[in-house]
Amino acid sequence: MTILAAEAGLQLDTVPEFPDDGLIDNIRIVVVLTQVETLADLAAASPDTQFIAVALPNLSPAPNLTVIAPVSDLTDDQAFLGGYLSALISDEWRVASITEAGSVLGDTTRIAFANGAKFFCGLCRPTLPPYSRYPLDFQIDRGAGSAEQSFLLDELSSNAVEVAYLQPGLLDLELGGMMVERGIYLIGAETPELAPASKWVATIDPDPARVLVSIWPAVMNGESQGMLQMPLRVSVQEPTKLTPGRLQFAQELIRDLYEGFIDTGVDPETGQPQ
Repeated sequence: MTILAAEAGLQLDTVPEFPDDGLIDNIRIVVVLTQVETLADLAAASPDTQFIAVALPNLSPAPNLTVIAPVSDLTDDQAFLGGYLSALISDEWRVASITEAGSVLGDTTRIAFANGAKFFCGLCRPTLPPYSRYPLDFQIDRGAGSAEQSFLLDELSSNAVEVAYLQPGLLDLELGGMMVERGIYLIGAETPELAPASKWVATIDPDPARVLVSIWPAVMNGESQGMLQMPLRVSVQEPTKLTPGRLQFAQELIRDLYEGFIDTGVDPETGQPQ
């Protein structure tokens, strides 16, 4: 934001909340990063100011309000890209997703991950045993104990899984560290506080800066950009596994997902195939 404002000759101010009276004078652009219940009303009352709402739920665009969709809308894209990357960096496509049992998020992650892996490797048939039907999915409860996690770990090992994708919200389990000890590489939609050295390959997360840069000239001209999807980025943690050449494939896939040329094959609101 600092660079964008400076290049436009604007002064950038960061404030924790709007004025109590709701009046916004002599402000050209307001970028809102936190929930404001009255944001739609504030925008309507300040037609000369352009508003950009970043990842805030339950908002509709307006002539002076651009809405960048919440992160929750990207679950299927993240898992699809996670499946693609897992297959891309693994030997003989021995990959799996770890998802939450009995949840829409878990179903969405499972289906999108499998579709992403198959997008890269097709039938994904290994030439050497074990001849499992990759990509695999293993489900676990959020509150699973050590016994359940150990059982799942044994299943991963018996199927020679090399790369696993962790559904968001499952990083608090001990399973991640246990998988690292077994030599399994990990990819996820959020980076753990203590990312496993040399085994956490990449984090797939939203890239709000990219979309802000792309829409800034139009918003500066007073043109609302409606409802926008937030693009993804791949933050590489293990460059020897996810090399620059492989990352280029990922960047091309991100572009195609963002522009709607590729569908993940699952409805993230229901967790059902589509």
